[in-house]
Amino acid sequence: RHAIADAGAPQTVNPGDGVTLDGSGSSDPNGGPLTYGWTQTGGTPVTLSGATTVSPTFTAPNAAGVLTFTLTVTDTAGLGASNTTTVAVGNVPPVADTGPDQIVNTYTAVTLDGSGSYDPNGDALTYQWTQIGGTAVTLSDSGAISPTFTAPGSPTVLTFTLTVTDSVGLASTPDTVVITVQQSVFTLYLPLVANRMVTAPDLVVTDIAVVNGSIEVSVTNQGNAAVADDFWLDVYINPDTPPTGVNQTFQTQGGQGAYWGVTIADVSLKPGESHTFRMGDAFYYGGNYSGSLPAGSVIYAQVDSANANTTTGNVLETHEITGGAYNNIYQETFGAAALLVEQAAAVTERQTALPPR
Repeated sequence: RHAIADAGAPQTVNPGDGVTLDGSGSSDPNGGPLTYGWTQTGGTPVTLSGATTVSPTFTAPNAAGVLTFTLTVTDTAGLGASNTTTVAVGNVPPVADTGPDQIVNTYTAVTLDGSGSYDPNGDALTYQWTQIGGTAVTLSDSGAISPTFTAPGSPTVLTFTLTVTDSVGLASTPDTVVITVQQSVFTLYLPLVANRMVTAPDLVVTDIAVVNGSIEVSVTNQGNAAVADDFWLDVYINPDTPPTGVNQTFQTQGGQGAYWGVTIADVSLKPGESHTFRMGDAFYYGGNYSGSLPAGSVIYAQVDSANANTTTGNVLETHEITGGAYNNIYQETFGAAALLVEQAAAVTERQTALPPR
């Protein structure tokens, strides 16, 4: 088994302070000795004393900022692992994160997402969302982490900024998100034979979140027909090779992950409908993840991710019929560390008809 790297908890120090990094939480499950290698990967450069020791030291620079350090440990078999920690020098401004841009349909409910925002000093945050472009909409609460609104009835491009402020009054640089509202109703003109309108489902992942120790993945059918076939949903946690297309399960891409087998008879996914899948729910098959999700972790989710007998997964979707861009993969980068609690798989007999992986 691989060694486990632990670079220690984030620290907040004053300029000129002596600082000690702590890799003592690292371990080798096989009980063997480890070698250590520390590297500074961000912030004002400092000189480490003992970069190959468990706990090197350095003097904090005079300028406020966040220093980032990566610890790599290697066991006697040459198997290595890395982990990152931060040292905040002085009180530095928080960081606002609005999440990725979104594409939504007219009249649908939209949720903005500021959950990736954080304060390097660990201070509590307040949130302020402001619309700066597009047809005016009404936010449920402009001071909430994740306010909601209803998309306008006509196609438009909405732009919002988020500013977060810490408990001592330091404000972040505003971050911007763009919400593209597309028409959800198809207009047909005679003669009908000339329109070649495609009627099919179109599955997309709209959000990845860590809630109460569990990864949650939200899936929406943005097509114009109900989903009628069972499908797989894969989550890739810091994969060695990011997924780019169908039949790339989390096991084939390296790293850690989890997956769900979705029996459509038990999930209603008509046009415009969504469902959130959670680790340990009735469709969860399992995974090989650990309990730590460090800050900066990149998670991908791919819906209708696999069918070993096809090149389109098990649901023939609108973009696959028309030759459009592949839209089944979603990426989320987590700005703050999170804890994953391993959940038991809940595989039931009704899921035996799922397509082969």
